[in-house]
Amino acid sequence: MKDSDIEFQFATVYEFVDTVIRPLYAVSGNRIREVAWSKMWWSHREAMFRLHFLWQRYEAQRIAEPATFGETWLRIHGDYHMRYLMQEGGVFFDCKHREQDSVPLPTTPMEVG
Repeated sequence: MKDSDIEFQFATVYEFVDTVIRPLYAVSGNRIREVAWSKMWWSHREAMFRLHFLWQRYEAQRIAEPATFGETWLRIHGDYHMRYLMQEGGVFFDCKHREQDSVPLPTTPMEVG
């Protein structure tokens, strides 16, 4: 089955994050300031890459295994990537206190010759 054959539940990654990710990984009001999350999550390219493919995998598994996709998706995909995004030192870690833009890894042009 190709992605183009799947009838998506969510039209965009933005709708998926607002409907699935944000409520699913919610925390108590007392802990919200401790959570590494960005209100501007969509402005972080590395986060968007992961969230886009989390959405795609969610949709594919929802069709392929409707009775059990949630557990599989959480265990293998959702928790893995969300932990990476939200962990200490992760993509959103510096956004806990103040929104921070991500900066690409530095590089030096390779010398040819």
